[in-house]
This record gives sequence, C-alpha cells and structure tokens, in this order.
Amino acid sequence: MKKVIYLILIIIFVVGCSSNIVKDKNAKPDWVDNPKVKYPEGMYLAAVGYGSSRRAAEADAMGSVARIFKTDVKANSQYSERWSELESTQQEDEVTLFSENTKDIFISAEQNLINIEIGETYTDELGRVFALAYIHRSRTADIYDEKITKTDEMVSYYLNKYEETRDKYKKYSYLGVASIFAYQNQNLLNQLAIISPNEYDMVGVRDRLPEITTKMRDIASQISFSIKIDSDQDNIITNTIKEIINEMNFNIIKENAALHIAGSFSYQDVDLGRSAEFVRYEFNLSVNDNNNNTVLSINEKGRSGGISKSEAIAKSKSTIVNELKKKLQTRIEKYFDSLAQ
Repeated sequence: MKKVIYLILIIIFVVGCSSNIVKDKNAKPDWVDNPKVKYPEGMYLAAVGYGSSRRAAEADAMGSVARIFKTDVKANSQYSERWSELESTQQEDEVTLFSENTKDIFISAEQNLINIEIGETYTDELGRVFALAYIHRSRTADIYDEKITKTDEMVSYYLNKYEETRDKYKKYSYLGVASIFAYQNQNLLNQLAIISPNEYDMVGVRDRLPEITTKMRDIASQISFSIKIDSDQDNIITNTIKEIINEMNFNIIKENAALHIAGSFSYQDVDLGRSAEFVRYEFNLSVNDNNNNTVLSINEKGRSGGISKSEAIAKSKSTIVNELKKKLQTRIEKYFDSLAQ
C-alpha cells in the first residue's frame, strides 16, 4: 500500500512540474513590457510592436524604432521620386558612380532605417502577436559611417560640376542633384547621432544641405519666368502659380524671361437633368524656353457642380489650384534635375 501511495505522489509531482513548465513556456516574456531587458540600451536601440499577425507585429515594431528618429517621410518620398527620374538621365560614365552610391538610399517608411532586425516574437492567449525590433549600435554605426562617406562623395561630385560651369541653368541643376544627396546625408547624420554619438563625432562629414540651399536660392533669383494664363479673370490660377514660383525663389518678369509659363482655362455647361449647375472644365499649362521648346506640361480636366454656374466654375478652379500645388514645383525640379548630365 505504501508503494502505491509513493507512486501516486511521484506521478502527482511529475505532472505538477510538467504543468509549471508549460505555464512558464507560455508566460508573457519580460521584453514585451521592457525591451531593454533583452537588448540593453547601451548596445541596442529596441522597441516592441504588436498586431494580429507576425508580419503586422514586425512592421509595427520597426515603425516604433523609426519613430525614435522622427524622419520626415514626406520629404524623403519627394527626394526619392526625383532620384528615380534622375537615375535614367545619367551619362554612361556616371551611371556606375551614381547607382552604386544611391542604392538603398531611398526606401519605404517601414524600412527607413539601416540594419534594423527582428528579434523575438510572442503570441498571447488572445492571439495577439508581439515582435521585438532592434538595431545593434556599433555594427550599425559602421554601416552608417561608410554610407555617409560615399553619399558625401556624391555631394562633392555635383558641387564640383556646379563650380566648373558658367551656365546658370546647369549650376542650378547640379545644386539640385547635390541637394538630393545632401538631404539623405542629413537624415543619415541625424540617425547616427542617436545610434552612436561617439561615431557621429568622429565621422568627419558635415551637413551640407543648408549651404547648398543658400546657393540654390542665389542662382534661382537669376532665372526668370513669365506667366500668362488665359480666361483667368479673377487671377486665382495665376496667383497660385506666382506663389509657387516665388517660393522656389525664381524671378517673375513680364518681358525677356528665360522660361515662359502659358496656360488656358475653359469650361462648358453640362446638363445632367438636376437642379444643380454643372460644368466640364479643362486646364492646360506648358512651360517653354526661349527656343519654344516645351520643357513640361500639365493638363487637368473634369466636372464640377454647384448651386449656380459661378459656384461650379469656382470649384473647378479650386481643383486646378490644388493640382498645381501638388505638381508644378515637382515638375520644375525634375526639369532642372534632367539637365544634370
């Protein structure tokens, strides 16, 4: 009888231990609430994210790390778009230099940081997935150091071309391309200062974007535009274009301009059998040089309505104004970028 009782006690003990092991295995790990437990702050930057799937949790974790750096994703996207356009215009002897030093510079906001990794993941009893993202400070600092140095070489490359030419349009274009690389280095330097302050102090590369921006402002003031928009009696479209050109620091004159902005606004009534008034509108804009070559064009068309025809027309112009604010500056920048060959 004693042997039976002894065996029962052993079985209970073994089962109890097994239960504790399972419980411990499924328990929430400490890093979910405090990532520094797993990745000490002195060696890592780490953050936790969560979601309904592993992929969502990992994306949230990487986003949490990225928010430490407060990167301007919108501006990064604008420079990325210009770089994509520019890459296809490089001369053969510049392609290798250009592509090697711009590879992986502009990537999505979710992957905005270099050398970010996913460590552990954990799924709780409710099915929520937690992921731990981290950056190894010293290893990542070495990568940043190399990328900053190479990107700064591209800044110097285009600044040298700026110095070598007397053509003000070329000067502006070379500065514009230099600004793309300088903007990237500004981001990289800001990130490195957080990842490794010591490495940042020793990298030997400075932020050159303010210097380039000042030079671009000076050259832009020497480049003139004329503006003529037909059928814009209230000057709503004309004034919008003037604001955009002024913000880019170009000069606006009536005669003997280097670049000519010409546009026309037209509309016609549309009967939809409703009480409201509708018009179908079209707006065409082109920018031509003194040889009458069209360097860029914008076309907008659509339909708008209102309680009166005047309101419908006003809504049409409002739509055109919003599109110009989105597109005109970008198109002008791309035109000058294309001259950097």
